[in-house]
Amino acid sequence: MLRQIEICMTVALILYFFAFGIARKYWILHVIAALVGFGLDLYATYLMTVIEMGPSSWKLITHTGFSVVAIAWFFVQGGLGLVARTASSISTRKRARQLHVRCAKWFLAIWIIAFFSGALLFVH
Repeated sequence: MLRQIEICMTVALILYFFAFGIARKYWILHVIAALVGFGLDLYATYLMTVIEMGPSSWKLITHTGFSVVAIAWFFVQGGLGLVARTASSISTRKRARQLHVRCAKWFLAIWIIAFFSGALLFVH
């Protein structure tokens, strides 16, 4: 099961970088890659909850905190991306897109920290 978690999280990381890189030219593919990465992320998180992780430690608390923030940030940036594509006002679209890009950069940084803090959980 640990191998499944590693594979899901690594593929999710690759998909997030891919989505980040293609966002300007291929919007639909950008959305699909981000959503599939997020789905793999959630599945790996589910697998981690069914594994007996032992008593709470600073590693688990750190990982959980960063993961919760990353998940919330994903929904914020997704909403901003949707507003950037569907708003009727050009100025609203432009501002939402700027915020979406800024949030995406923060999400990626927070998610990478969560990714590596999760890897620390398996190092004894």
